[in-house]
This record gives sequence, structure tokens and C-alpha cells, in this order.
Amino acid sequence: MHRFLPFLLLLRKGFYLFSLFGFSSQGVGANSNVSFGGIHLTVSPDGDQIAMSYQGSIGVYNRADGVLRLLTKGPGWDIQPVWMTSGDQLLFARSVDFRVGDLMSLDVASASVENLGVRVRGPIFLNSSGTQVLGHFSTSGYPGRIGWFDMGTHQISSVEALMNGHESQIGDAFALLENGGTFVYAIHRDRPSEQTGNRGPQADLWRYELASGETKRLGRVPSRVFRLAAGRSANEMFMVSDWGGAHNDIWRIKFGASKIDFERLTSGLSDEDWPSVTEAGEMVYSDNVGNATRMVSMTLNDKRRTDLAVSHIDYGEPTRVVTLDVRAGSNKESNIGRISIRQKNGRFYFPQGALYRITGGLGHFYARNQVSLELPYGEFDLVAYKGTEFREIRMSFEVNASSNPEVPIHFQRWVNPAFSQWYSGENHIHANYGYGAWYSDVNTVADQVEGEGLNVANMVVANSDGDGVFDRPFFIGAPDRRSTDRSILMWNEEFRSTIWGHLTIVDLERLVEPIFTGFADTTNPWDVPTNAEISKAARFQGASVSYTHPAGNRDDPYNGAYSAKGLPIDAALGVIDTLDVLGFGYDATLPLWYRLLNCGFRIPAAAGTDCFLNRIRSFPPGWGRCYVRLPNGLDYDAWIEGQRLGQSFISTGPMIDFQVNGKRSGEIITLSGSDLPRISVSIVIQSQYPLDQLEIVSNGEIVDRVKLKPVVDGESDHYERLISVVQSGWIAARVRGGAPSDYVGRRQIAHANPVYIDIEGKQINAGPNPKYFLSWIDRLETDLDQRNRYGDRRESVPAQLEEARNVYRALDVETR
Repeated sequence: MHRFLPFLLLLRKGFYLFSLFGFSSQGVGANSNVSFGGIHLTVSPDGDQIAMSYQGSIGVYNRADGVLRLLTKGPGWDIQPVWMTSGDQLLFARSVDFRVGDLMSLDVASASVENLGVRVRGPIFLNSSGTQVLGHFSTSGYPGRIGWFDMGTHQISSVEALMNGHESQIGDAFALLENGGTFVYAIHRDRPSEQTGNRGPQADLWRYELASGETKRLGRVPSRVFRLAAGRSANEMFMVSDWGGAHNDIWRIKFGASKIDFERLTSGLSDEDWPSVTEAGEMVYSDNVGNATRMVSMTLNDKRRTDLAVSHIDYGEPTRVVTLDVRAGSNKESNIGRISIRQKNGRFYFPQGALYRITGGLGHFYARNQVSLELPYGEFDLVAYKGTEFREIRMSFEVNASSNPEVPIHFQRWVNPAFSQWYSGENHIHANYGYGAWYSDVNTVADQVEGEGLNVANMVVANSDGDGVFDRPFFIGAPDRRSTDRSILMWNEEFRSTIWGHLTIVDLERLVEPIFTGFADTTNPWDVPTNAEISKAARFQGASVSYTHPAGNRDDPYNGAYSAKGLPIDAALGVIDTLDVLGFGYDATLPLWYRLLNCGFRIPAAAGTDCFLNRIRSFPPGWGRCYVRLPNGLDYDAWIEGQRLGQSFISTGPMIDFQVNGKRSGEIITLSGSDLPRISVSIVIQSQYPLDQLEIVSNGEIVDRVKLKPVVDGESDHYERLISVVQSGWIAARVRGGAPSDYVGRRQIAHANPVYIDIEGKQINAGPNPKYFLSWIDRLETDLDQRNRYGDRRESVPAQLEEARNVYRALDVETR
């Protein structure tokens, strides 16, 4: 294979290579009677029925006829069902955010629901008598600690004997064993304010006897533990873990007199989850190999597996099949968009097998061309988006026996940036990552990228908490086969360090190894190679390097588990090309970026949204994006180079065209020292929604502020200002405004990259920033020494820090 690599790389420019995966993808909704999308599976006490959460409703699947009967209605997301011991009732959580909700009881026969008056988070388990429920409960607020809920008194009591502070450390990985008197839970090594996996991905299993209060450590799992489930005896249970890979597998655990035995039951390039076991020795679980989840039955004695198909979904009320007809503005546009359908005062609905997700409070899915779904009679609200360049669509329609079964969704542009040579993209998209329900392949990824109208999508290969690396098989060092002339898909890398920060590395021909550093008790426990060395290795092959999600704390941007602690060092060493300013933490990152610019480091702003396409709760790709000006049309390498040169602006929707003395972002204006004119700043603004304010920023200070008049729906407005300059530096512009509450950008932001000013004899004044970054480096060195993860590089790392210090000392006017 390797001997053909140079030939493949020669083909890279101008040709899209076929990826190794995705040829047989079923796609959204295909074979949906098997891969239909049920989660949170739990088998009834008699083994004849399987309860689950299906698209936000609690459903019960009858194994005899394959019918899935949906039992709950109304607003909210109904999740995490568990059977009462009688087998005729269920408990579940009714949530507004798919995480925390109200504890509810459900009569299976009548479908009547009762609110039990407490808040709950995560899975719940009943004791053997069915009188008490174990879980994370609270009377109000966030349910942080684990405890008991009494079914008779509806009171919460703590689990007193969980010693060593464990009661506040238990996540979703806990279970009551078959006898109902033994509680087993997993404790990970994570600590508050640290990145998960920093101390290692391992988990300790503990066993607690409720009657005696005896607590015993059973052993250590060399990976994350995501879920535990009871077996058929007090000495058996089942575990969901990413042990040995990146994806979730199911393991059987048997407790002996002096040891604990693990048996792997599933494996593969997908996730198995939510195991539930019958007394007859059968395990039912979910498998997302078909993108959406399917139900699988495994007989434990011989490991024989059977897919459980859904023959019919019974909504419990009259329904009708409705077809969505999705069209875009021209034949060249992809006929796909992000669709949300919600019954008035009720819940969201999706096609069977859809990879539904929740963003900005909207449950949504992607629909291409014509897509059908079953809807009950009633009135519905529809919201449709196709990224930030098309007009949103909002409409209502009614479903009844005589209504039109086809709903037209025809997207129209409010702006076409390509006409002005602007093309959008972003650096940080995960197809598959830990804690996700779905499995993304190149087809489902392409659906979402095209559905958001994104021109360049940099997908990233990355680890999460340990050695497992997600999506490595998709990497080919060239645009993916699903790329089009309007949408380029490229698999790249997020390099993750637990101390230096995370890098998004794009335009890669080969992955840069190691993929991560600083994860204790893994193959890469050291804090070396440093991010600077990783960046140099990436740039050696022509790649471009950016720090991603640099800061989350505006008052102290250093502070944070995922902050870019190595950024000031690598900026000083000149090994960073861009900075993912637009993503989560924009407000905290902006002043940090300005400090770097004021030190003379011409590092352009880029966008990296850090979204997860396999998770139900996440942003879509490109909710923040970077627009690069490409006079010769869309080309991947040209886009990356334009981003690196700062010929760009970042935006969650508004379009801006910024110039200074006729120069655009990334360009340099050279002036003589004796001539300090008032320079001309020009900005053209377009927006789908009204904007509030325009600000001109020079060397980090706002030098002009304009309250904007309502310019909407693609209209443009042109502002010109004369700005005095007295020293070298930079000038940029930014706009902001509100947006609909369900708009994925949450608000409207656009920021032009700087035009740089070089005045002869008037060097940029770095002000207090060199001292600021010198203190930052001292703080980082103290943390590095305390970690003591230098390996055999104890001398070389301080040398890099000192080299960066010398750069800042030279910039400090008081020490020059």
C-alpha cells in the first residue's frame, strides 16, 4: 500500500479520491425497519417486551409481532425508561434538554402518565422489591449526587455509606445487581478543572453491599466505563466500554471469590450500547452499525445474534404519511437542508431511522430531495435551514385525512458569497466521538455538510480520553469521494494535549504522530513532543496549524481544562498559522487574540466549531465559519492558503467586505514615518437578520462605533470612516446582532481579519502584553514541573519556553 502513496498524493490537486469507507452505507432512513433509531433499551421482566426512548417518546416493542407502540405524547424528550418489577409500569425521565428531567411513571396498558415530583439525571434502577429507585435525584436544580427515591413517600435520601467522596463522582456507570442489594459503580480518575483522561482513562469498579454498608474495590478497567447493567445473578453484570479501541463494546463481568473476569461480547467499527439481560440468558442491546441504532438479541451461551426488526409503529392515534419536497434555488444547489417538525404544543417528529439531533432547542434532521415521515393528525410548525446563506423557512401545516400529503420546502438564497469570490469553511468537525448515539459515515457526514451549505469541511481524526482514535480509517490525505464542486470534505487531525492545548491541523497528506500527548497511563503519557514540535512536523508536509477553542474564561484565559496554554509560546516561535477564534469561547478568545496581534504576531482568525455529528445534542457543522476570498473559484489548497494569509473573515451569518485604503484583510499598508494620514476604512455589510452594532478596532481598541440601521434579508449597507493612525499595527472591523432563539449561532457575529499598517520608524507598541505573556509562560512552566511528564526531554522543553521568553523580552519597551 505504501509504495502507491506518492502516486495518490500526486493526484491530490484537482481530483477527488474515493475513500475506503461508506460505499455500502444505508444512509438516513434506509432499511429503517432494522436501523430505526431506538435508544435506552430495557427488556421487560418476562422478556416479551422491550421499552425504549424512540424520537423523544417512550415506546414498547412487542417481540411477538414486531410492533413498536408509542405511549407518551406532549412536549419534552422522554428518555431512560426502566420497568417496574410488576412488568405493567415504567419509570422514565421527561426532559427539555435530553439530560435532566422530571421523574415520571407510565402505566403501559392505559398509557397514563404521572409526574412523581423530583428531578432525575441519567439511568435509574429499582431495588428487588420495587419500593425504591436508585439514581441522581434532586427536588430542584441539577441532580448532582446519587441517592434513593422512595416510591411510597416520594422522598429522596442519600446513600450514606458511599465513602471516599464517591457519591459526587458517580456518573452514568452504576447498577444494582440482580439481588437488588448490591450496588456496583465505576469511578474514573478525572478531577475538576482538568481535561478528561489527563490522569488516565482507567476506571475503578467498586461494589457496595446496601445491607451491611461494606464497600470493596473490585478492580480496574483500563478504559472508560460508560454504562453498567445487571446480569442474571449477584455475581454477573454487563459493561459498556471503549476498552481496546475508540468505539463502545459490551463486556460481561463475572465476580469470583478473589478475582474479576471480563469477557468481550461485541466489537467492530461502530458502537454497541444499552445492554439488558433476561433470566433466560439473552442480552438485548443497541448497535449503530447502520448509522441509526438497531436492536440486537444475543443468546449468551452461544453468542448467536439476531436483528430485531420493527414491523410497524403504532402511534396510538390516526396518522398519515407526509412527504417533504426539498428544493434549493438552482439546479447547481444540493437539494438538502436541516428540517425541524414539531406538533403545536407537542413534540418533534422525524423520519424512521433519521439521525435526529437537538440544536438551539430544535429537534432536527437532514432531508434530501423527497423524504417521507408518518405524522399524527394535528397542526405542525416547520422550521428549515440550509446554513447561513439561505433564508430560513418557517411555516405551519395541518395533517388530517384530507390534507395535502406533500409539504414543499424550497430554499432561496438571501446572499451568494461565491459571486463575490467568498467561500466558507471551518477547521473542527468530528464525525464520530465518544458519548454519541449514532454512527457517522462519509454519506451521513456529506448530508450534514451539504445541508449547511458549507464549502470546505475539515473533519478531524482525534482521541477522546485514552488511546482510541476516532475516524482514523477515513483519513486518505486527499478530499473525500463525497466532495462536490461546491462542498469539499477533507479528513484531517485534531492534535490533543492535556496541558499545551489542542491543535486543528488541516491540509494533511499524512497524520502527524502521536495523535495526542499527556494522557497518563496510555501510549503517550508525556507532555512531549510539544505542540511546537507537532506544528513543525505538520508544516514540514505543507499543512496549516491552528489552536482551537483557545479560551473559555475571559477574565483568565489561561484557566480552563481545554485552554490553549501553549499558544503564547508557539506564537512567539512562529509555528502557528491561524487561531480558531470563532467557536465556543469566542468572547474569551477575542481579547487574547488582540493581545497576540498587538505583539506583532500576524495570526489570522479562523473558525472551528468543535461539533460532534454522532451526538444527539450538538451543533451542526459550520454554525461558525471562515469566509476566504478566492478569485479563481473554490479549490481546497487555495482555501487553506487564503485562510493562512488572513484573506478572510469569520461569521455566524452576516457577510462583510472590509477594506482599508483599498487593501483587504491580510494585506499590508506601508506609510512613511513623516506622513501620518487619516486612512479610509470601508465596510459593506449584509445580513439576513437585523444587526445592532459595527465597531472599528485598531490595535485592540475600539476607535469607532456605529449603531446600525435595520438591514435585513440580503440588503447591503456601506459605511466609510476616516481613522487616524500614529503607529504601526492593525485595523479590523466587527459586527454583532441578535437572531431567532433557535438560530444555531445563538447570535450574529462577524469579524474581519486585520489589515496591517507598517509606518516607517513607528514600530507597534506591544504595551503590557509582553509582560502578560511572560507571566503566562512562568505559570505554564510551574504547571509543567508539577506534572513532571517530560520523559527524557527535561532540558529541551524549558529551552523552548526560554526561547519564547526572549521574544517577549525583546518586545517589552521597558526592558529593551
